[in-house]
Amino acid sequence: MANKRRDNSAGTKIRHYIYAQLRNNGTQSVALPSSYELAEMFNTTRRVARYELELLIAQGVLISKSRIGTFTNPRMNYINTTPIQKKMPLIGMIDDDGQRFCYGRAENLIYCHLGLTLAAAKCYVHHIAFSCLDSDSRIQELKSLGLDGIIWYKSGAIDSPSDEFLTQVEQVGIPVVAIVHIPIGFPHRVELSTADAEKKLANIFSQEQRKEIAVLGNLPLEYDIAARIVKQMGMINAFVNQLEPTLTFSDRIRKFTEKLTAGYRPDLLICEPMFAETVPELLAAAGIDLTEECRLVACNELNSEENFKGFIIAPDAIQTARAAVEMLLDLRNGEPGVVRKIPCCLKEI
Repeated sequence: MANKRRDNSAGTKIRHYIYAQLRNNGTQSVALPSSYELAEMFNTTRRVARYELELLIAQGVLISKSRIGTFTNPRMNYINTTPIQKKMPLIGMIDDDGQRFCYGRAENLIYCHLGLTLAAAKCYVHHIAFSCLDSDSRIQELKSLGLDGIIWYKSGAIDSPSDEFLTQVEQVGIPVVAIVHIPIGFPHRVELSTADAEKKLANIFSQEQRKEIAVLGNLPLEYDIAARIVKQMGMINAFVNQLEPTLTFSDRIRKFTEKLTAGYRPDLLICEPMFAETVPELLAAAGIDLTEECRLVACNELNSEENFKGFIIAPDAIQTARAAVEMLLDLRNGEPGVVRKIPCCLKEI
C-alpha cells in the first residue's frame, strides 16, 4: 500500500482515536473496534475506516490477527515508553475557531510562551486544527485525541468558540482555559486587561488636549478601548469617528484615504494592528505629523514596527502563558479556576 494519507476528515478522526488508544494504554496491546464499528462511531463508510486500519497496520502501528481483530502495537507507542512520559499530560492548543492556518506576531508570542511554559510543566503539546465545523463533531474529535486539557486562545476576531461550547467540552471531561481579549461568560479564563494602559494613555492625551478622535478597526475591542479612554479624558459627549466601518480592509483604507484627501485631520487615531501598520504612510502622504499633530495607538502587537510611531498596547505573553498553564493544571487537580487578569504593557515607539 502506498504511504499516502487521504484528505478525509473522518479518516483524521479515526487516526486521532487510534493514536489516543496507543498513548492511553502504554505497553499494553488492546483490541480496536472493527472497521464497521469505527465507521458507525465516526459517521463514515467502512471503506474509509478500513483504509486507515490497513495503513496503520502497514506502518506497524497496529497488529492484525486473522479471525480475531486488530490490536495496538505497544512497541510502536513511543509516547508512553518511560515512567516519566506516562505521567506527562497531553495539552491541546487551539486558536480562535480552530480553522486558522497562519498566525501573526501577536499570536506567535502567546503560543511560543505557552509552549515554553507547558514544556517546563512537563506536558506534551498538540496544536489542533479541526477537520469539521459542527459542534458535536468537534467535541467527538477532541475526545478522540485523548486530551488531558485545552488552552484556547480567543482573539475576539470571531464569535467562536461560544461559552456554551467551551462548557460542553468541559462536560465531556476535558478541562479548558480560555485566553481572551474581551471578557466572556466562561469562568475558566485569563483576561488580557488593557485598563492600566488606557489610564496612562488618557492622562497623556488629556495633557496634549486631543479632541478629534478616530477609530480604525474590525473588532469591538478597538472601539471599547477608545470609548474608555475618551471617558477617562472627561470627554463624555465626545464624538468618536468610526471611519466608515465597511466590510473589507481595502474598503476601509480607501474610505480613510478619501477623508484625508477631503481635509479630515484626526489628532488621535486608535487602530487594529493591520491598520496601524498601513496608516502611517497615508498620514505622512497627507502631511500629518505622527509625533505632534496626530497620535497613533495600536491595540495589539504589530508584525512590523518599522514605520510605526506611537503607542502599542501589548499583551504580556510571558505572564499570560504562566497564568493559563497554572489554571489548567489546577483544574486537572480538581481545584476551582479563578479568573486571572493580566495587565497589558504600554510601549511607545
